[in-house]
Amino acid sequence: MGNRLLTSCGISSSSVRAIDENQLLMDEHEKKSLERKETVMARIHQLLIVIGTIAAMILLIGCGQPMTTGTTGLFTATTTPSPRATNASTSIANPGSVTLQVDAQTYLSKDTITVTLHNQSNQTIYFPDHLTNCSVILLLRLNVQPLASDSGPSAISPCRTKIATRIHSLAAKQNVVVRLIAPSNGWLPGVYYATLSYYSSLSLRTPTTIRSAAFTVGPFTPQP
Repeated sequence: MGNRLLTSCGISSSSVRAIDENQLLMDEHEKKSLERKETVMARIHQLLIVIGTIAAMILLIGCGQPMTTGTTGLFTATTTPSPRATNASTSIANPGSVTLQVDAQTYLSKDTITVTLHNQSNQTIYFPDHLTNCSVILLLRLNVQPLASDSGPSAISPCRTKIATRIHSLAAKQNVVVRLIAPSNGWLPGVYYATLSYYSSLSLRTPTTIRSAAFTVGPFTPQP
């Protein structure tokens, strides 16, 4: 009908067909252009996802090698404990469902100090890293010996790397072993204990702090 009207107006059938073909070509061109735009947008979206994932992984990089037992995301410095450490069944300083235990009562200055975190509670616990050796354990040296200040126990080998502090978890009825490597100049002689602060829920703001039984790094003679 439209073609008959155009013909009656003096426009030939060939001209009408040419107009129709041009319109089809224009529609096809617009369709392909839209498809190319959609393809480009999809590739940009995928690239943004990859970049975001890489950035998140970089922010979560921690210190040391993975050493986990029933934990989520726990990284600590690891090594084989020195055979020179005096192995002993040590008592745990604060009895409870979550405890810390060291593997010896006496160490030499170059020995590795091994601490075991026991979670015998019925729930997962959460605790930060970025402490001694950038691990989840904080070693404290008591002030009853030479080279310590009178302001209280001093933190040993604090984490000085510019990384974000991470929160780790340990499931109920699970243990994890943390091996702390001696600094290059060795541990200072003295009396130590290991501490850990944990949360029983991520909604809590105040942590519970536990500590191991005291142990010595020697030779050491307390001052009177």
